[in-house]
Amino acid sequence: MYKSGLQKIPDQGAPGKRVIFRSSIYTKATVILFFCFFMKVLHSCREPEPLDMQYNRITLEMFDNSGHPHYRTPSDTLYSDAVAFQMNLSDSGLYYYQSKTIQTAALLSFEPAYGFSPNISYQPVQLVKDIRVFTVFDMNDTFRAWDDITDSILYAFDYGFGMYQLKENAIKFANGLQHEPSCVLKLFLKSSVHNTRVRLSVEVTLDNGTILSGTTEEYPVIPSNL
Repeated sequence: MYKSGLQKIPDQGAPGKRVIFRSSIYTKATVILFFCFFMKVLHSCREPEPLDMQYNRITLEMFDNSGHPHYRTPSDTLYSDAVAFQMNLSDSGLYYYQSKTIQTAALLSFEPAYGFSPNISYQPVQLVKDIRVFTVFDMNDTFRAWDDITDSILYAFDYGFGMYQLKENAIKFANGLQHEPSCVLKLFLKSSVHNTRVRLSVEVTLDNGTILSGTTEEYPVIPSNL
């Protein structure tokens, strides 16, 4: 007897069920992609929160102030009426953390949705309470070695509108938001140095009782009227 060449095809499930199953996968994938896109947009449009920092290091560097006021001009010799130095308070551990934070932010967001790129800001946790300056050598007839010369110091900093500032304003600036994990202050000596050398020491007291201290290098001094 003749047999048909048709063979029975195993049942692979109803076509409608396969379509529904594939559609469900596509829907879930779309939701996940949309969620990731939304989170990146959200991180891109949000101003970064300030990072906490702790002042734990102080560095000092003297510079010549005989030229343009407030401009730091490195020099091996200082003029007697233009002695100044730069003080840098910083969190030594945050420079590494800063790079990791930037890398993480790049993964979680697009380029910032601003006309400019917002900077990461830093807020000191322990605040500056006081700044004191001492002269290591005899400075003139008024100030002798290791005298406190804090009252003869003026300050300058970024956003100071090019003006000398009092200590209270310098402390207020140091305790505010910073654009780097550090704070830079420029200190200017009001009194003339009647000695052939100068070296200054600084103590910065924080509100938790910590004292950060540093001493400049020794610099030769020549009269300003030469």
